Amino acid sequence: MNEATHYVDVVSLNDIEAAVGAARTTAGELRQEAAELLAGGYDPMTAYAPQSWH
Repeated sequence: MNEATHYVDVVSLNDIEAAVGAARTTAGELRQEAAELLAGGYDPMTAYAPQSWH
């Protein structure tokens, strides 16, 4: 498990489902995409995206 996965795993799928009104499968996909963004260097506090993304 990488560090980004650890951070997104603290948010339960139930919480994601409720927040976005999505089914469990979609909530899981959203959580996985968040982990990938974090692993790639995205900083949600500053909205920083690595230059390679532009």
